[in-house]
Amino acid sequence: MAMSIKADLPAWLSILIGLSSGVLMGAVNGFLIGVVKITPLIATLATLSVLRALAYIITDARPIYGFPMSIRIFGTGYLGPIPYAFILAIVVAILLHVVIKHTRIGRYTLAIGGNEEAARLSGVNLWLTKIVIYALAGLCASVAALILTARLNAAEALAGSGLEMEAIAAAVIGGASLAGGIASIPGTIIGAILMATLKNGLTLLSVQPYFQQLTIGIVIVAAVFIDKIRKR
Repeated sequence: MAMSIKADLPAWLSILIGLSSGVLMGAVNGFLIGVVKITPLIATLATLSVLRALAYIITDARPIYGFPMSIRIFGTGYLGPIPYAFILAIVVAILLHVVIKHTRIGRYTLAIGGNEEAARLSGVNLWLTKIVIYALAGLCASVAALILTARLNAAEALAGSGLEMEAIAAAVIGGASLAGGIASIPGTIIGAILMATLKNGLTLLSVQPYFQQLTIGIVIVAAVFIDKIRKR
């Protein structure tokens, strides 16, 4: 997206390219997991490594910065007293809540997470559903990248590094099960708010960054432990 903007493409087209790239990369993950049958954790970590390396290569490990207001508005703009980033996040959350609770793909997602073999025997197309699921995940990652890039007024390969663990913690704290079959978009929002509040509080208390990472790691372990107890 950033390179498209620097190539003087219109902002709307550059954003579309960025979002489409996320959908495509998510679909690749879905293909590796649903068709090639690679373990999800291995597949996603492998593509994370590959794509981050490609980002370093094509940018020569240099940040791309200086974007027009039509891009920066998503990270720093306001609609009255409400940030555009917050509005965008809420819209995405509402859409995903509708998908999970009121659409076939949402029901299939929970069914596969709960019992993949039972879902297959019930007629669910496993590989196609997984591709759609991961494509949606890629789209959400692209929206997050748009907001982060707009907020920092810069795009670099290292941006967002480590946020995957915080995302997992937010989802588990919000009621999602790592064993699958249980998900809550409102709960995930609450989990994300709690994680952000924790990080902000530690910063205000002048806690050093590596102690912050230690605290977040403990929170993740505690969340997984509570998830295990809840599953019993």
